[in-house]
Amino acid sequence: MKALFRAPAVRAASVALAAALLLCVWAARRAATLEPLPGAKPVAGAATPVRVPTRRAYPAEYLLVALRGDPFRPERQAAATRFPLPGERA
Repeated sequence: MKALFRAPAVRAASVALAAALLLCVWAARRAATLEPLPGAKPVAGAATPVRVPTRRAYPAEYLLVALRGDPFRPERQAAATRFPLPGERA
């Protein structure tokens, strides 16, 4: 076994393996470490409250129209012509 480690190729491979392992440990540790985020800059007018607009619920008619237009319904038929992509229009 000692004779095996005396071979120059095995020594070089052992050194390369050790260097690769050290590099992996260093990279994993660096990837797992979080750097602190920079502080937020003050925004002008941030002291005033912001009102978020609210939306009303959709009426039931809109929902029914969407359900009737279901593209996967069995009675749906294919279009007569294929829809051209923007680059295909002549």
